[in-house]
Amino acid sequence: PNKLEDTCYSFWLGCTLAIVQGLDYVDTAALTHFTMQCQDLKRGGIAKAPGKSSDLLHTYVPIAALGLFGHVPEVAPIDPVLGFSLAKCRSYYE
Repeated sequence: PNKLEDTCYSFWLGCTLAIVQGLDYVDTAALTHFTMQCQDLKRGGIAKAPGKSSDLLHTYVPIAALGLFGHVPEVAPIDPVLGFSLAKCRSYYE
């Protein structure tokens, strides 16, 4: 309550819910749509909210969340514990 929407919450809460197998309770398509609305077309990257300026944190974490949600084929799936792509995690442990 009393928190404004912010793209980073998609990652923090999405990963937490994925770890406890609760991601099915979230409308990940709506979060993907919100993230796409937060693209900073002037500077590049993703902002915390539509109309705001982008920064590194709010560019990385929503892209990682998109990898968690799986609605954007160009974004690699991520491991919710490590926040890295599944492919990178597999290669590290092999």
